[in-house]
Parts: sequence; C-alpha cells; structure tokens
Amino acid sequence: MGLLGTPSVLLAYIDLGTGSYLLQLAVAALLGSLFAVKASWPKARAFFRRLFLRDRH
Repeated sequence: MGLLGTPSVLLAYIDLGTGSYLLQLAVAALLGSLFAVKASWPKARAFFRRLFLRDRH
C-alpha cells in the first residue's frame, strides 16, 4: 500500500477510441487558436501600429 492506503501499482485500461479523441482535442485546440488569432489580428495590428507610430512623433 502506498500513501493514504492507495495501491502502489495502478493498472488502467485505455480504450481504443481514446487516441482518436485526444487527436480530435489537439486538432480542435489548434484550429480554435488559429481562428482566435485570425479574428483578433486586425485589432492587435492596429494597436501596435498606434503604439510604435506614436513614438516617432
């Protein structure tokens, strides 16, 4: 027995669909982050333009 009465060796079964589910999560996270960057890119670009153009005057 390990800490707090838990077994020291844990055995688990990973279903065959788990790999495809994790792949779907990774693809969804990647595509979601790319969409967020694309959607906010004009605002970020305008912000940095104002920030850097202000220093030149």
